[in-house]
Amino acid sequence: MNFQRFLFLSLILCFGIVSKAQTKSNLELVDSLISASVNELENSINKNEKVFLEVVSPLSFEVLKGKIYNSFSKKFHLLNTKQDSIQFVNFYLLKVKTSYGEPRKESIFGNFLVERKIEIYSNVVVKNSSNQIKTLEINKSSVDTVYLDEINMLEDKSLPFTQSEIPNIPLLSNLLEPIIVIGTLIVSTVLLFVVRSK
Repeated sequence: MNFQRFLFLSLILCFGIVSKAQTKSNLELVDSLISASVNELENSINKNEKVFLEVVSPLSFEVLKGKIYNSFSKKFHLLNTKQDSIQFVNFYLLKVKTSYGEPRKESIFGNFLVERKIEIYSNVVVKNSSNQIKTLEINKSSVDTVYLDEINMLEDKSLPFTQSEIPNIPLLSNLLEPIIVIGTLIVSTVLLFVVRSK
C-alpha cells in the first residue's frame, strides 16, 4: 500500500514538473508568431521565383531579424544580392508587445493565474518580377494563461519586448485566505466545546 502511495505521489510530482516545463517563454511565443506571419505570405509570394528580402525594424527588435530571415529561408529561395527579374520583399516589423491581465485564483488556496498576451504587428511590401506591388498588413497574437509566480522565468530581461508590468495581487485575495483559516478554527473550537458540554 505504501509503495502504491509513493508511486502515485511520484507520478503527480513528475507530471507537475513536466507541465510547468511545457510553458513557452515569451521569446519562444514571439518566434512562433514570426513563423506564423511568414506562413501567411505563402499565397502572396511566388515560390518559383527567387526572393530578395529586406527586413526593417526598430533597433529594439534587431535581435528578431535573424528569426525572420530564417523563417523566410524555410519557405522561399532567398538571394543575398539584388538582381533583375526577382521578387523584392520588404518586411517591416513595427511592434512587438507583451501584456498581462489581472491575476485570478486557480482555486481558493491555489496559485494566481494571469492571462498573457503577445502581439506582433508588421507590414509587408511584395514587388514581383513584373513590377506589380502588393502591400499586406499582418498582425498576429497569442493569448494563454500562466502562473503569476513564473512570469520572471518567462521574460528575457535583456529584451524589453518580452517584458511587461507584472500585475499586483489584489488586496482582498491576500486577506481572504487568513480570514477563511481563522474562521474555520473559530468554528471548530466552538463546535468542540459545544459537543463536549453536551
